[in-house]
Amino acid sequence: MAPPDAFERAVARTIELETSGRADGAPHDDPADPGGATRWGIAQRSHPGVNVLALSRAEAVEIYRRQYWRPLKLDRVAAPEVACKLFDVSVNVGRRPAVKIAQRAVSWLRRSDGLLPLKADGRLGPLTVAALNRETDRRGPAELLAELRYEQRAYYRRIVSRRPASGRFARGWSRRADAV
Repeated sequence: MAPPDAFERAVARTIELETSGRADGAPHDDPADPGGATRWGIAQRSHPGVNVLALSRAEAVEIYRRQYWRPLKLDRVAAPEVACKLFDVSVNVGRRPAVKIAQRAVSWLRRSDGLLPLKADGRLGPLTVAALNRETDRRGPAELLAELRYEQRAYYRRIVSRRPASGRFARGWSRRADAV
């Protein structure tokens, strides 16, 4: 199980990435960003009942806990760095796509050992958690994180191929994939 402070470390890192370290939460409303107005990394489109531009950091942290960390039950992921990565990816691309990224990464590692891949269904259930923890135990978190980064970059490439206007975000997305 992830240590008790794993969420605090994960949310601090994600907020740092989302705000470029700005103490004001880096509020912005870029017309090219499909998420709309954003502050602390909380996008208006994903949270229509929240005035995100007036959001405090503490309120953003609670949204992250309630809508990302707890539903994914990331405390079940043994390696805190893997839990942190999954958390950050889920904030950036959504919970279901983030889990699919993780399932693809684990499947690649399993195939290299002649094991059957996981079904990429986007649910972080007991089989996926067990596979994540098993691969972390067998290979260490660094190898799993490398595969997660690879799959995250592939996801971003697919976005740009479907929506070329999003190409302007590709460099930042790539840096984000490497950061956590």
